[in-house]
This record gives sequence, structure tokens and C-alpha cells, in this order.
Amino acid sequence: MVTHLISEIADSYYELLALDNELIILNQNIKIQSDALEIIKDLKKNARSNELAVQRFEAQVLKTQGMQYDIQQKIVEAENRINYLVGRFPQPVERNQDSFDTVLPQTVYGEFLQNYWKTDRILNRLNTNWLLQNWMLNRQKQGSTLLLIFQPD
Repeated sequence: MVTHLISEIADSYYELLALDNELIILNQNIKIQSDALEIIKDLKKNARSNELAVQRFEAQVLKTQGMQYDIQQKIVEAENRINYLVGRFPQPVERNQDSFDTVLPQTVYGEFLQNYWKTDRILNRLNTNWLLQNWMLNRQKQGSTLLLIFQPD
């Protein structure tokens, strides 16, 4: 029972940290989209764009702002869930933003990516070689030839 309670609290806490990161990214996107909207409005003033483009950018900014409010609501829900689990009245949950980045050390993640890309390149090379060999066999059966120069990485 205690282990289940601790896992629920930890799960909610890391969900809260992920929502915080998502909110930061959304705020950055809103800033970028608002800047783009201003550029499109300036282009429209100079007859380089039309009202449709302005309305599309406005709609995109409003959609992203709506997503921002959804994320803020999810943050409050996660905070309330944590407060309920620890037996407190609803209040903001203190959190350290740096702890989310230390969940998975960068070296482990970096090694995983390096191994993944190496494996992916090898599989693509094998697949390419297999396709090339089958194509050449089919060409030989038909009596035509093709000279290919293949240089590995």
C-alpha cells in the first residue's frame, strides 16, 4: 500500500515536471507565432500578403494559447492530485526544474542515440546492398548491365 502511494506521488510529480516543460515550450511557440503574425501584418500593409494569411496566423496563435490554458489546467489538476495523496489542502507544489533533466543522464541518452544511429546505418546499408544485389540479378537475367561505383562511408 505504501509503495503504491509513493509510486502515485512520484508519477504525478514527474507528470507535473513534464507539464511545466511543455508549458515553457508553448510559451516560446506563442512568442514566435506572435512575431510571425506581426511580420505577416506588415507584409499585408505593403501588399505582399493577403488577409487570409493574417487570419490563418491569428487562428494559429489563438489555438496555441488555448493549448496553453489546457496545460495550465492539467498542472493544477496534477498539483491537486499530489496534495490529495499527501493529505494537504490544495496548494502549489514546490518543484525543482533541474531535477527533470537529471532523471536520465545525458551520457546514457547520448550513448543510446549513438548506438541507435550506428545500428540504423548498418541496417540501411544492408537493406540497400540487398536491394542492389536483387536488382543486379534481375538485370543479369534480362541481359542488360549497369556499372555502379559504391563507396562506403
